[in-house]
Amino acid sequence: MRVRVEFIKGDRARHISHLDLLRTWERAMRRAGLPVAMSQGFNPHPKMVPASSLPVGQTSRAEIMEVVLSEPVSPAEFVRRINAAMPDGLRITRAKEVPAEAGSPAALVSGAVYEARPWGEARSSPHDEASEASIAASAVTSAVERFLAADEVRISRETEKGRRETDLRPLVHGLRWEDGRLTMALAAGREGTARPSDLLTAMGFDPSDWNIERIGLFKVTGPDPTKWIAAWDL
Repeated sequence: MRVRVEFIKGDRARHISHLDLLRTWERAMRRAGLPVAMSQGFNPHPKMVPASSLPVGQTSRAEIMEVVLSEPVSPAEFVRRINAAMPDGLRITRAKEVPAEAGSPAALVSGAVYEARPWGEARSSPHDEASEASIAASAVTSAVERFLAADEVRISRETEKGRRETDLRPLVHGLRWEDGRLTMALAAGREGTARPSDLLTAMGFDPSDWNIERIGLFKVTGPDPTKWIAAWDL
């Protein structure tokens, strides 16, 4: 039985690395007594695969994990048992059975939606807050307009083969500033990947000044990259 699970990685789990997250899942499923199928070979491990990794320091409302069970367990029972065994900061929100012959979880994802808010810890009074918020809104509005109007936005990245330039513009499928939130729909996959930090830097901001949360994973299924299907629904 193959189960697709959507879960939250909250603030208390923000600094858990991808590898530690997998270990946490493994321990929780063992404590919950779930019949997780194991791989074959000298070093067997649970058959579970995330749809996409999440950088350390970011939270998420919509992470996806797929788990293979050796015996049937209802999705509701799976959620109940594993939530009781998960540490603070990790919570499964829903689960469903998917066909055993379905594609790999990574094939579900060609992009991700992020929501970023300025941290704002430096504000010391209601008056300062209103003033800074107004300035920030004006600056972000202008930066969004400039980015969307650009035909090309070149950025430089450090890779294993040295520094490499890439055009960020076609990797940004959506960008909106509204109600103090910057929403970014970014490509993630074989055709290229854009990180929220790349986009914020290209817009003239310091990524460390922003609280970044992933709010959805999606797959572009046609020629228009601005139209997609939520990975959960595939």
